[in-house]
Amino acid sequence: MSGSLMEEVSTYLQNSGYSIEEQQGYCTFEHPEKMWFAVQETEKGLVFSTVVTGDTELDPQVSENLSLVNLINRNSAISSFNISEENGLQAKAFYPGLYDNNTFGTFLELWDHDLNLFFEMLE
Repeated sequence: MSGSLMEEVSTYLQNSGYSIEEQQGYCTFEHPEKMWFAVQETEKGLVFSTVVTGDTELDPQVSENLSLVNLINRNSAISSFNISEENGLQAKAFYPGLYDNNTFGTFLELWDHDLNLFFEMLE
C-alpha cells in the first residue's frame, strides 16, 4: 500500500472483518457476509468498485436491464452503476480527500446500502 489514506481505510476494513489482498495498483477486500470489492488509490482519493456476476446476466441490449440499472442509479446514495463487459452489474464510488473515521464509516454504510439495491430490486 502506497499511501496513508489507503493504509487508514485498510486498517478500518480489517478491523471490520474484511480480509485484504494487495494486487498491482489496487487492493481487494472480502468479508464473509458482504460483497467483495476493489479499491484503487488516486491522487484525489480512493475509487471503490465491484462487479456483481453469477446467476443473473444483464444483457445491455435488453431494455428491461437498462431500466433496472437506471432505477438502481436513482436509488443509490453514493454509487454509480452500469452493465460490465461480463454482463454483470458494476458499481463504483469515490471516497475523496483525507481519512476521518466517522466519515469513512458513513461512506462504508452507504456503499453497502448501494450494493444491496440490486438484490433488493430482483426480489
